[in-house]
Amino acid sequence: MKKIFYSILAAAAILTACNDEVMTDGTGSMSLNVSEITDQYVTKASDVDYSNFYVTITGPNGYKYESIYANMPKTLDNLPSGPYNVKVASHVETPAALFDTPVYAGSSDFTVKTGAVVPVTVRCTLQNVKVTIKPSSDFLSELDKYTVTVTNGAGTLHWSNDDAVTGTNVSTDINVPGNFSVAPLDVRVTGYRSLSGETASWDGKIAEVAAADHHTINVTARTTGAINGGITIEIIGTTNDKTADVIDPGFEEIPDNEGPDTGENGDYEEGGEGGNSENITLSWPGNESLAPMEIKQGMSVEPVINAAAGIKTFVIRLESDTPAFMSICSEMTSHKMTAEEAAAQGYVLIDLIDDPAAVQSMAAVGLTTGANLKGKTSAPFSLSTLVPMIPTAGQAGSGTEHTFTLTVTDANDECSSWALTFFIP
Repeated sequence: MKKIFYSILAAAAILTACNDEVMTDGTGSMSLNVSEITDQYVTKASDVDYSNFYVTITGPNGYKYESIYANMPKTLDNLPSGPYNVKVASHVETPAALFDTPVYAGSSDFTVKTGAVVPVTVRCTLQNVKVTIKPSSDFLSELDKYTVTVTNGAGTLHWSNDDAVTGTNVSTDINVPGNFSVAPLDVRVTGYRSLSGETASWDGKIAEVAAADHHTINVTARTTGAINGGITIEIIGTTNDKTADVIDPGFEEIPDNEGPDTGENGDYEEGGEGGNSENITLSWPGNESLAPMEIKQGMSVEPVINAAAGIKTFVIRLESDTPAFMSICSEMTSHKMTAEEAAAQGYVLIDLIDDPAAVQSMAAVGLTTGANLKGKTSAPFSLSTLVPMIPTAGQAGSGTEHTFTLTVTDANDECSSWALTFFIP
């Protein structure tokens, strides 16, 4: 079940306690009431204050009425007869990402008729995707520091107990839910434990999302005595029965006196080796094994993407030891980040099909973008111009690595991804 609001309107020739009095001048009146039906999916009924919802009514001859619900009169009189539309929303615009702030909206068409009472219902539904982080006791006790990052490309939220991760989009309370505008979600979990002085991380994607989805991310750190070890994440969709598979990143094995623990992986499937669709492939002449490549002037980086059903989405996840380079690449997208912000997030996303800024800017540095990718069954993907720029434009020094993870979905929503790594010796 989902939480919904109902905005109930009665439009009539005149509305006076629902009598049958008839107007003859072709005008009518309208009243608006908001009530709610609730369950345990989102929150308690008392937590939602819909008195500040925005109401917009449009009608014949350019008629327009705007108000906060609490400020509306009980009746709107002298409405010209004819067709109308009413919109009710909790926000003027849907925020990209906010903690504990669900967004509701709905609209309905109705007609004001002389001499008739026309009841109208506006059903306001959730407009965003809800994400809840559910840590296990092992996750909280075994890891001295952790950060869970979720982004839809337009907004990012971090759940973290690491003092180095700061900002208005950071919550130190891991139990606070986050709400995102509807777009595929990238999830990254990192953890540090002083027992071994190491950091482990896991990355995945929730590609299929819809308004009113609720994804619970169960994070568990199995460390001591674990053969599979590491952070294990399970994605559970409680609203629309969304399920996915997880990959365990693995901490170093530390033996104990109780013998090995075989552990279990979760249910979130990430693209990459062993998880790619056989219908979406990448070939790289001269580097078929996708081995890390040294950055040199004049180097050739010319992979080819093949997708029998046609390419639907193409997103690059750039992870670099040089935050300045990540920042420069983000400046070529609609979601610009400073070097500090890029370092805190750990990566930047480059959407080569659905981000107009990236489509234009990345084409200028030799990448195939936009209409040259979408729907194509085979497309070249050249990094021969961009990668050699890293040492100069990106201020990258020796010993740095720069990984471009390409994630492609096809018209059948099958997915493949590949990590192309470049380094400066």
